[in-house]
Amino acid sequence: MRKWLVFLFLLLIISFSVVGMLQNSPTHGTEVETTIEKNFIQNS
Repeated sequence: MRKWLVFLFLLLIISFSVVGMLQNSPTHGTEVETTIEKNFIQNS
């Protein structure tokens, strides 16, 4: 039973990531990454 829950959870994560990749354009993805990196550098 627990294995099925883990499997479904991983399947959800993979599907969400695929949908996100399809919705976002490559330039938008890099912009988000750079903003996250800037925020991380400022916080540290």
